[in-house]
Amino acid sequence: MKQNQLVTVQYGGNNPGTWIHPKLVIDFARWLNADFAVWCDEQIKIILDNVMIIEDQSSYKDDDLLNQMIQLRNQTELSIKIRKDQIDQARRIKLLERDINEIKDIQEGAHIDLCNLPQPSVKAKEKTVRASLNEIVRSYSRSRFVPYSEVWGNLYRELYSRLSYNVRVRWKNCKYQYKNKLEMIENDGYLENLYAIAKEVLEQGD
Repeated sequence: MKQNQLVTVQYGGNNPGTWIHPKLVIDFARWLNADFAVWCDEQIKIILDNVMIIEDQSSYKDDDLLNQMIQLRNQTELSIKIRKDQIDQARRIKLLERDINEIKDIQEGAHIDLCNLPQPSVKAKEKTVRASLNEIVRSYSRSRFVPYSEVWGNLYRELYSRLSYNVRVRWKNCKYQYKNKLEMIENDGYLENLYAIAKEVLEQGD
């Protein structure tokens, strides 16, 4: 059979279209659809199962023919099982991939929602710490009748003893650069430390 006889294309006329040789139709259809391929294998199995096997095998002149038929049937059954397992596995993989993509979409949406939440700025946080620190010192000064400046002095000395940060010397050298000592301490990165000391010394002292 020549190659140009396998597939022909006819334009116009009574039977226009693309035509394939009859001997290739089944193989082409099996290639197109896995379910149809399995169905074909099952039909072959039915045909083989329906072959009459004479009970008295001694009547066979050729025992090899019987063995070949049995072997062919077993191979066909195994091929059908393997093909079904492959199709089932492919379907499970597709379902798993779909579930994974859905989970990723949910996670990405949650991440976007968290990113869109308003975040407090660093300056706003520092202002809050500064205001809380002032309130602690003011409250302690009023409740203990201790001068406001003396409370601050005690905190500065405690900060120096723990972290070797001398507020008085630092303020003397750069007091014209800042509005007050807290702004200087904040700029040097010791505001959180001073706040923690005030919480520990002043509030726990109450």
